[in-house]
Amino acid sequence: MSTYRFPPLTDFLIDQIAFAMEDQNMLSSLDLKEGEVITDDERSFLDEEEREDPHRFIELPEWTSADGFRLMEEYAEEVRNDAIRKRLFFALNRGKGVFRAFKDVLAEEPALERKWYLFKEQELRKQVILWYQREAGAAELEALPPEDEELFEEILLEDFTFEACDLFDTEEIRKFIHTLLLEIGTFSGAGLLIERALQNTGRKLTHLARTATGELAGLIVYTLANDSTAEVLLYGIDVRYRGLGLFRLLFDGFSRQLGRLRVNRIIFGVPEQNPKLKELFIRHGATPIATAYELTTHQWNTNHANSEQAFL
Repeated sequence: MSTYRFPPLTDFLIDQIAFAMEDQNMLSSLDLKEGEVITDDERSFLDEEEREDPHRFIELPEWTSADGFRLMEEYAEEVRNDAIRKRLFFALNRGKGVFRAFKDVLAEEPALERKWYLFKEQELRKQVILWYQREAGAAELEALPPEDEELFEEILLEDFTFEACDLFDTEEIRKFIHTLLLEIGTFSGAGLLIERALQNTGRKLTHLARTATGELAGLIVYTLANDSTAEVLLYGIDVRYRGLGLFRLLFDGFSRQLGRLRVNRIIFGVPEQNPKLKELFIRHGATPIATAYELTTHQWNTNHANSEQAFL
């Protein structure tokens, strides 16, 4: 098991990774021990044991000349001046020397040239942040500067939509809930409590996250305990989209929607095996009100003195 942790994703580290991605002549990786990017040449000077450590080095996201070309096409599409846009596409379609030709056109338009470098920098930062989130998980992403946290949320908002929904008993939602319950464990203590709550409560409402194609990616099922209190019965994100911070955006939209309806309190449970989620809620002001435990009769009967024989 690895003893290394991902370092905080600082501005400096983002720039290091982005620079290494663009360098087509040198392979690099992220050195988890030192918390910085290291080239293969630099790595070759390490002791063999360090150099071959299977957990220490993480391969950086791939960035090819094709990715760079695609980025130039996207930028050219956004140029509003017809004449300059045509010249940019002419440069991109010339076959050889397209990168130099593209830059030569921009060099004649300083404002567009500056905008291009800002556009490229932002797109590379997006790629780095998305890759880092997949590799490191939510905890390390919390170290992002505020502007990059906003940028990351913008990325998610481009790919997902969020909606309040009065419907609960639809085939799509039933299938999603069934999948979540199977994952939790239908016969586990937590699974039984959730199933009972879903069956026994009154009118149930949902808040949904969908992909750009309309596929259900996450949901929150809740009921209104009274005019000012919402009780969350179940929540979850499709396993394919976990680790992106999607639940935080889903819950944010959910909380703000409730606020508009004058509902000022949310009651919910957090599985014990999800400490990061607990940390997220506590960091934003949640306070514990109860703890649920699961205990087998065998454990109690084995570990506790038999009171039935106390007075024999």
